[in-house]
Amino acid sequence: MAKSRTGFFVVIDGVDGAGKSSQLKYLAHAFRNAGREVVETLEPGGTETGKLLRHEILHGGYKLTPEQEILLFSADRALHFAQVVIPSLENNKDVLCDRYASSTHAYQGVAGGGDIKLIEDLTLLANKDCNPDLLIVLSLPPEVGFQRKTGDELDRIELQPLSFHSLVHEGYLEYANRHLDFCEVIDAEPIPQIVHNEIIQIVNDRLGLGLSALEI
Repeated sequence: MAKSRTGFFVVIDGVDGAGKSSQLKYLAHAFRNAGREVVETLEPGGTETGKLLRHEILHGGYKLTPEQEILLFSADRALHFAQVVIPSLENNKDVLCDRYASSTHAYQGVAGGGDIKLIEDLTLLANKDCNPDLLIVLSLPPEVGFQRKTGDELDRIELQPLSFHSLVHEGYLEYANRHLDFCEVIDAEPIPQIVHNEIIQIVNDRLGLGLSALEI
């Protein structure tokens, strides 16, 4: 990064149905209650071009190979860092992101059988040495996650069999174990209030903040 980084970069990731999006919104609210300026974003789709890539990957008619998915997700990530993440961090804003390279590792790498080293190399190219300050993996058995998503419209990746999503879960735990310097794993089975409380505690401990938990 060309300029000094003054904001915090925090990611929440995990299997489908783990509650990532809701927990990210709760965390963003807690950051704002503490007087901090927050950018909420996501991968894929955190830029206008990224939205097009997201739609093609998740809803396009062409069946993509794991390597093709890796390349498209990595292109999205490169744009996302250049246009959203790095400029925000350099301008004293905290960036809270739904999903990151941990998802690519779990879905396309471990579950899909794609090249893990390729994912790592492309991530380094995309993020310009801007790793998360904290990445929280919400750990949940995939069958529980899909019970929570009953009635939701599922995308092409979510429609994969349970055996695939079990490998995805293993992939997230493997990623966290590879990156202990910035990763924490939280059990996402309890009610949202308990999960939120634990996230707040970890954020405060890891980043030296004094956030207060919300009443959900």
